[in-house]
Amino acid sequence: MRARYVFLLVLLLFPFYPLSAITISLSGSWSLSIDSSDVSSGAGGDLNSQYQSNADQVSLDIGDLIDSGDAWELQVHKEDLLWHSDMILGLLRTSGGSGAGTISGGDSLFLELTATDQYFFDGTGDRSLIDIQLRLSGISVVIPADTYSTTIYFTVIDTP
Repeated sequence: MRARYVFLLVLLLFPFYPLSAITISLSGSWSLSIDSSDVSSGAGGDLNSQYQSNADQVSLDIGDLIDSGDAWELQVHKEDLLWHSDMILGLLRTSGGSGAGTISGGDSLFLELTATDQYFFDGTGDRSLIDIQLRLSGISVVIPADTYSTTIYFTVIDTP
């Protein structure tokens, strides 16, 4: 009986917050074919070393926040299915999207993705149509021809 009273007391001491999760939705993907037309200086030359997607290749929506002042952070990492260690995949936020609140970071330099979560950008409130550009670099004829694939994971975190 005593544990029951302690449990009720603890519930009364903490303010009630709505139990909901921030949502993130994504649209877009990027597929790139590199062939002999990508040789930079004709026969015997190397491949173009860098490729960029359209500025709006990927679009993110972040929603279901409590209000326009509710802060969040977006983290990102990649998980390789088949990937060569010389290839570098980067992301750049190319628009702030629209909606209540604010957004900052991730728009000045491409972020080189790794297998570990890292900060990409942050904001407050619901935001939609946040555009992301991708860049693949480190490409060379010394990388064996194959079908390389990686998956990018975006994680939104509610911050105080």
